[in-house]
Amino acid sequence: MSSEFDVRGLDEYTNRMLRQIENKYPKEAEKFINKVVGRCKAEAIARTPVRQKGKSKKTKKKWKHKVYKKRGNYFGVVSNASNKIHLIENGHVAENGTWVEGAHMLENTITNQQPRIDQEIDRFIDKMLDF
Repeated sequence: MSSEFDVRGLDEYTNRMLRQIENKYPKEAEKFINKVVGRCKAEAIARTPVRQKGKSKKTKKKWKHKVYKKRGNYFGVVSNASNKIHLIENGHVAENGTWVEGAHMLENTITNQQPRIDQEIDRFIDKMLDF
């Protein structure tokens, strides 16, 4: 099972500009998205909690990111192949019946990175369109 988080919410104008750049400069767009998604993955790895015993050390190693192109649009996905990552992210009931609060590492990563991503998108659009 993987945990995925989708970043959405760009205004319509920025979306149109980004799509235009994706069509004119596909390699640059893919490289840009790969850089942004890779940085999100690195922060998610840093935020992933590790217990000193058990298999939780391996959870950090299972983070992956990939850039896809679908219907002419590029998008990046950060995921974790660990079968218990959703429990760590969202919380769960422990064996003794108590609630273990989730670490929300991916959610916090996206919240933290969103302003920076928006600024980088604006700079990327300006650079590609020579503004």
